[in-house]
Amino acid sequence: MGIQKAKAAPATREVLDHKLLAIGRCVLEMEGLEAQMNAEIDTVKERFAARLEQLRTSIEVGRVDLRLAVEDSRQDLFKGRSKTLKLLFGKLGFRVQKATIRLLQGIKTEDAVRLLERNMLSHCVRVKKELGKDRIAKSFAAETLPADLLKRCGLDVRPGGEDFWFKPDQASIRKQMEKDGG
Repeated sequence: MGIQKAKAAPATREVLDHKLLAIGRCVLEMEGLEAQMNAEIDTVKERFAARLEQLRTSIEVGRVDLRLAVEDSRQDLFKGRSKTLKLLFGKLGFRVQKATIRLLQGIKTEDAVRLLERNMLSHCVRVKKELGKDRIAKSFAAETLPADLLKRCGLDVRPGGEDFWFKPDQASIRKQMEKDGG
């Protein structure tokens, strides 16, 4: 709603108070309804919390079990350059994650850059005076940049790895559950 120009005579303090009162009543009623709604939502959350936690635990246990089973049979399941395995009830695979470079607590980017340069590691610094995280990661991976030197420069390297993932095919799972009667 856009603000429209007043066409009536200027309002008195009483008129303005009346308008404020009407708005205030609406605000209070709205806050009351929101409080009532939140109380009902909290009750519903409490009612379902235990079952949801059981399901979260079951999913995590199943995820770990699935990953271990896939890792045990990885050579047979992923032949060639295949990274994804499509199954009847979903897909699964592995993703390679890059190494991450992060500043140690209390170290600013500018400080780490200065320390890298002071330690003859200018190749790890971009011209814009930013951390060359990709170069640091490459040098670290090639073992030409020791972790203790990076710590002296205010940096920490967390090696990359692969990230297991899976995506259930909910439609086929629903069909199967209907078929199984549950």
